[in-house]
Amino acid sequence: MLRCQERKTVKTMIDLYAELKIVLHALDTAGVPYAVCGGLALMVYQRPRATVDIDLILLPEFADACTQALAPFGFRAHPRPIHLTASGIQMLRFYKVAPGTPDVLTLDCLLTTHPTVAEAWRGRVQVPFENTTLWVVSAAGLVALKQLRGSPQDLLDIQALKAAEERTPDASTESDDARR
Repeated sequence: MLRCQERKTVKTMIDLYAELKIVLHALDTAGVPYAVCGGLALMVYQRPRATVDIDLILLPEFADACTQALAPFGFRAHPRPIHLTASGIQMLRFYKVAPGTPDVLTLDCLLTTHPTVAEAWRGRVQVPFENTTLWVVSAAGLVALKQLRGSPQDLLDIQALKAAEERTPDASTESDDARR
């Protein structure tokens, strides 16, 4: 008598926090400067909110180094930079598929070729992150980027950022320019 054993497969969702740590470690190890922006940056200044991707700012001259640093961790680059016609922003997009699932993680890297993105980059700050630090856009830079995009969620995020700023002005972070 043949006995069939049921194979159980465990499907896991992408762990955004774990992936962020992988991305930041890979970029730091490769010497690729970055600034976290988007929904993850919002968590530095305001209460956490759901987000499903990682957004960074990069200098264009580090695009190839970024691609090489992330490839060993399963991130695949879109074949060419994406131009967002409404805002004029140029970005690199990376995808990572979670094995055995339909889940895909998107990593968008805004390039500093746009004046608003370049200004957000110049105002980036270093903040504590676990037992190290990470670079994140300033609250003002985050507001400027969100104003540029202008989605309904971005408008809500801007309101929350401004309300938080009125409650507690941010004096605990140090910008690149302040150290020079």
